[in-house]
Amino acid sequence: SSSSLSSPSPARRANKESSSSSSRMEEDIIGKMERRTYLRRKRQIGKAVAEAADRAREAFISVMTHPGGWMMGGDTENDDTKRANNAPDMEHGEEEQEQRKAEMRMLRSLCLPRVVLALHQVLDQTADWMEAFLDDARAYGVDSLLLSSDARDDDNKEEDVDNDDGEESVHDEPLQSPLSPAYWHKMAMYIAEIVANDEYELSSAFTAEDLKRFMELMAETAVKLLHCSSAK
Repeated sequence: SSSSLSSPSPARRANKESSSSSSRMEEDIIGKMERRTYLRRKRQIGKAVAEAADRAREAFISVMTHPGGWMMGGDTENDDTKRANNAPDMEHGEEEQEQRKAEMRMLRSLCLPRVVLALHQVLDQTADWMEAFLDDARAYGVDSLLLSSDARDDDNKEEDVDNDDGEESVHDEPLQSPLSPAYWHKMAMYIAEIVANDEYELSSAFTAEDLKRFMELMAETAVKLLHCSSAK
């Protein structure tokens, strides 16, 4: 009959449904493989940037936290011994010592504010880079995996991609991840504690204008960190 000719047989319908289901399954597998590869590469890039920024941070901080203050030491020879050995030239030696101290104060005032501001710039720009980095990852739906994966092994990270059911998987605190912008804003805020520490005498190397600029940067960083926390 005409109706039997126009309607596909049950076998054909079953084959068509099976083919469609197989095609969807293949697409799903390919999609997961692409996301897994993307996650791995993205994580490698992010960690490389974070490690480079952290090395720069440590180098700057080693200058800022030099015991007793950078360029504050001078000659370690005991002053009493120097006076005993060089009594005839004591006056001349004191003049040289005062001149040397003045030169070191000038060097501190020239270098230390720049070191502090350069450190802040490194941390602030790293935070900005991480924000763009995560925005890009968000298009693939792996931004939360990047933030939550630092303390876990690669197999577990990739299982999260395979088992993704449309919900975010966050196992660790995102703000603690070096791939989070907030992590670097927190590091930037820590600079204020170092500058305020009397042990390193950093603030004495700052002019009023330097301090004003530094406080402005700290205020901007505090706002950015608050934004990151509220957007969590």
